[in-house]
Amino acid sequence: MKTLRVTAIVGSLVALGACASTHEQESGKLSVADVPERVRHTVDGRFPGASVDRVEREHEHGTTVYDFELRQDGRKYEADVAENGVLLEVEKEIALANVPEGVARAAQSKYPGATVREVMEVDVVRGTEERPDHYEVVVVVAGKKHEVNVSLDGKDVGEEDEDEG
Repeated sequence: MKTLRVTAIVGSLVALGACASTHEQESGKLSVADVPERVRHTVDGRFPGASVDRVEREHEHGTTVYDFELRQDGRKYEADVAENGVLLEVEKEIALANVPEGVARAAQSKYPGATVREVMEVDVVRGTEERPDHYEVVVVVAGKKHEVNVSLDGKDVGEEDEDEG
C-alpha cells in the first residue's frame, strides 16, 4: 500500500512538472528563431533591416500574440503580431523634443513632478493602414516608473504601473 501511495505521489509530481513546463513554453521570451515563419515575415516586411531586441509570446483574449521590441534606423519600435501573421499594433518612439505639449502635460498632471522618460505613439493596424490611437508616456516619480496612456487630444485615458529597473 505504501509503495502504491509513493508511486501515485511521484506520478502526480511528474504530471505537475509537465504542466508547468508546457505553460512556460506557451508564454515568455523567445529567440527570433522560435517565432513562426509567417510572423517573422510580417515583421521583416514592416521593419526591413531592423534589429530585434526582444520577442515574447503572449496570450491575449484567446489569441497567441508575438510582442516584438526592435530598433530601425536608431528609432525604437514595438509591434504585436498575431500567430497567423496579422500585424495588430505598432508603437513608434517619439523624440522628447517632438512630443505634443498636451500629451506631456497630461502625463505630468497625473504625476506632478514626474520626469517624462519615453513617449510612444500607439497605432492600431487594420489591413495595411496604421492609424494613431493614443500615446504611451513613461514617467518616473520617486524612482517608480508609471506608464500613462494619453489620448491623441491630450486627455489621460489610463495607466499601468511598473517597477523602475
